[in-house]
Amino acid sequence: MANRTSNTVFREPHMDQSSVHTDHGLDHKSYQMDWKDAEIVLALCKTGAIRAAARELRLSVNTLRTRLERLEANCGQILFRRTRTGVSHTAHGWKAIEVAKRTKEFGKLVVDDQEVLVRPNVISIGCTEGLGTHWLGPRIGELKDRMGDIAIDLNLSYDYNRKNRGDFDIVLSYSDEPDLDRICARIATVHVRLFASRQYLQKNGNPQNWNEVLDHTYIEQEAQGVHSEISGFILGPKNAEKIMSIRTNSSVVHFWSIISGLGFGALPTYSALLSRHLEMINIPIPIKFDLFASYQVSARGSASIKRAMDWLKEKFDPVKYPAFAEMFVDPALYPTMAEQEVVSMLGTPIEGLQRSSANRQ
Repeated sequence: MANRTSNTVFREPHMDQSSVHTDHGLDHKSYQMDWKDAEIVLALCKTGAIRAAARELRLSVNTLRTRLERLEANCGQILFRRTRTGVSHTAHGWKAIEVAKRTKEFGKLVVDDQEVLVRPNVISIGCTEGLGTHWLGPRIGELKDRMGDIAIDLNLSYDYNRKNRGDFDIVLSYSDEPDLDRICARIATVHVRLFASRQYLQKNGNPQNWNEVLDHTYIEQEAQGVHSEISGFILGPKNAEKIMSIRTNSSVVHFWSIISGLGFGALPTYSALLSRHLEMINIPIPIKFDLFASYQVSARGSASIKRAMDWLKEKFDPVKYPAFAEMFVDPALYPTMAEQEVVSMLGTPIEGLQRSSANRQ
């Protein structure tokens, strides 16, 4: 069904299409103005300058200029005159502004619909295997309570790249690879240290320096997308091979091998919250990884996405869980730290998502 308003034709969007087709009378040809084009046109109209519009949209000046030129090429007309003092819309630009307003309003209606989800009535979350298994999985019932009739698909993998991120509504990964179609921000920092079970340390001794570490048994996790270079970085490639007794691609096998007293290994510090049998070996290693959450720009107004993101931010709140703070906090302090102490040490909790640093000025 199509509703004709002035010179604009709106067609119902499909799952893979988030644009409004327009028969605008410009050079007698049709073009697409998607939500991102509409944002640019309206920002230029509001600010009257390319640099100011780019700042408002958190885009680089070159990105905004390229998109504007592409839009003008599609419709075959100059929409904004560029001068030293700024930009001003042409007669065709005025028509484009009207189209942009309708495109944005139409987009708001679509965002409120379940069609913004990759699959209707299902919220799909792609997550790294370790975090999904040990941290989010045991807490998924809390998310289900918030989602009502929306089903949850928690997909665990070792690696999420730009090609497969579009298969999920929300992706948690250790990469913030630039993607102009997704909103992305750091949601937590994961610190890595050496851990062993208390049983193992009582039997074999607690190493106090790197030379003593080499007298112990090492358990390694190695998998695609996992930072397998950690072992070589910590111990040196030859030493890691020499003392390695178990190697696995599974975070579950890796974790339980260490818990069972079969050796020591590198674990994220939140592991100390999972078992009272673990003890950190007090040899500092400066290893940490930023964890990023991302979702499609077109879904930023979705109630389902918002509920899921609110839940994720709570689960990685550094005030409640200092293991995910940007600054390292000794796991021995986790049970004893009062909330006001954490706030004083770390600052405020995670703030709302912004566009990734790659898209910022």
